[in-house]
Amino acid sequence: LAAGVPLPFIASPESFWYFDHWEAQNHVALPNPKDAAVSFNIQSSDTIIAYFVEEPFTMFIPNSFTPNNDGRNDVFLPVGRAFDVDMYELLIFNRWGEVVFRSNDPNEAWLGEVNKGDYYVEDEIYLYRLSVKPIHSASPEEFSGHIVVFR
Repeated sequence: LAAGVPLPFIASPESFWYFDHWEAQNHVALPNPKDAAVSFNIQSSDTIIAYFVEEPFTMFIPNSFTPNNDGRNDVFLPVGRAFDVDMYELLIFNRWGEVVFRSNDPNEAWLGEVNKGDYYVEDEIYLYRLSVKPIHSASPEEFSGHIVVFR
């Protein structure tokens, strides 16, 4: 490797990580240390480090839905990022505390039916409990609240 020859570097983050920036002791990343693909004009020995940050865990849980098959807001489905799909449990309860929906699949929406059957719930307030483990955490987080079902 000849001195002064641009040497390309590409930062490739793993799942649930973002590239943040490059840092070098004796050289400057070109065109910009915030770019994932850079070059260093190496003149002497150096330590070059690519920094990565965790993708933040987020979870959005709707508070109502209208299962009336009009193509708008017909299902209840919490959505999030950076969580372990194998550590997910959603429970929906009626006002008597009976489970009307249960799922361990984060892609399975509640359509308003009782226990995935042919009977549909009435317009009312239902309670949910969601347990989900963020990717960068050792233990699951618990969410609970209510859902208004109206047609």
